[in-house]
Amino acid sequence: MTVGADFPARLHAWLDRHHPGSEPIALAYSGGGDSHALLCIAAEWAARRLGARAEVLCWRGDKPEHGLQAAARQARHALLAETCRARHITQLLLAHTRDDQAETVWMRLQAGAGWRGLAAMAERVASPVWPQGRGVEILRPLLDLRRTDLRDYLTATGERWIDDPSNQDRRYARIRARQRLGTLET
Repeated sequence: MTVGADFPARLHAWLDRHHPGSEPIALAYSGGGDSHALLCIAAEWAARRLGARAEVLCWRGDKPEHGLQAAARQARHALLAETCRARHITQLLLAHTRDDQAETVWMRLQAGAGWRGLAAMAERVASPVWPQGRGVEILRPLLDLRRTDLRDYLTATGERWIDDPSNQDRRYARIRARQRLGTLET
């Protein structure tokens, strides 16, 4: 999918196909460019039936000295799933992009994963946490888009987003993978 004038309409159609009912749907929002673009598009899509409510989720308790990003990802999924279930929401939108796909496959390859471990993220999948995620489905409508496409869209529509400084911190494996993949493209 390339970004063009019909970009929001194509994502609206994707959402119509994967969430055709009138049940509530949740969206994970961090304030970064990917999730902000998803929020803008989803808000347009839901405008006729919107009853939006924001809820800030906080990861409390001790944090590990090593593997912080993996632990944070697990905690984030658990918090999102618990909140969805408490609100009787069965679908959760996440803003993973084609860049996230490439980074995930690269990291798994570097870790020595077999062919099953090299599978890409799916557009629809059960929540990865148990038992908190029981009955919650993850939807990823942006998997065909590049991160730069989303930022171009936001810039063209006058939207602003937050760039998390940790997204440049080479202590994290995902950031090293992101930067390495970026050098391979040039």
